[in-house]
Amino acid sequence: ETIYCEFEKEINLTKAEEVLNNMESVVYLKEDIITPLELDKANDSYVCRLRYGVDKHSLNFWNVGDNIRIGAAVNAVRILKKMQDAK
Repeated sequence: ETIYCEFEKEINLTKAEEVLNNMESVVYLKEDIITPLELDKANDSYVCRLRYGVDKHSLNFWNVGDNIRIGAAVNAVRILKKMQDAK
């Protein structure tokens, strides 16, 4: 997917990269790109081509993931684990 996000405040691109690098289950690729054919049963979401959108209040990026694994199976397990840890 190509994702476009708008924000109320100006975005610091370096800070956005830092946030992506520290997110659980997200692999941020600053210099590379990835396609769905290259995922090979990955349980992570890959973000690449991060850049400003129309201005410094917006971002554009590619988000690539295996929708079956992340959207259904893996995501359900992650939610259950978080709920269990919260008890």
